[in-house]
Amino acid sequence: MHRLHQHDERSLQQRTFPPRPVSSRPVYSWYAVGYDRDIVEGPKPFAVSIFDEPLMLYRDTSGALQCVSDFCPHRAAKLSEGQITEDGNIECLYHGWQFEGSKGACVKVPQLPEGATPPRAATLRVYPLAVNEGVVYVWMGENPWGEGAKDILPIPSTPDNLDENKPTFTYEFVCDLPYDWSYLTENLVR
Repeated sequence: MHRLHQHDERSLQQRTFPPRPVSSRPVYSWYAVGYDRDIVEGPKPFAVSIFDEPLMLYRDTSGALQCVSDFCPHRAAKLSEGQITEDGNIECLYHGWQFEGSKGACVKVPQLPEGATPPRAATLRVYPLAVNEGVVYVWMGENPWGEGAKDILPIPSTPDNLDENKPTFTYEFVCDLPYDWSYLTENLVR
């Protein structure tokens, strides 16, 4: 009888699925982070996050969109709380370190003597981005236009390739769901 009971427990365990682990690492893909029209040029950066990965979007002095990690390598302060300087650099609110956004390099440390070089390790991760049909997409993997680009997913677009010259109607909404992203993705694909 005891042996039969153990067998029943094993059968039950085989039929019950373990809880799916919540992944904190995003899948390498393009992710929509906002509308191009909402990210305006000016001193205030635009903070977003993808799967708890803090990112910062802003327009440089030429008006081009840039996307970098939203933390200062010096003391991990949120760079989106800082500002964009007149030179187009990202300035950390905490100690005033400045970073050149398209390369992520530290270009100024106010505490260093004049002419001293900022540490090379003080760099920001720069994320590739693309704008398609007015939507800003960020690539969460390595450089999608570099080596191995043939394996990269295409930038999402609508089936009829809408552009700004055609009239369109859109809904904007945000919905927090009480479960892991993989459940939603699995059910949307089916």
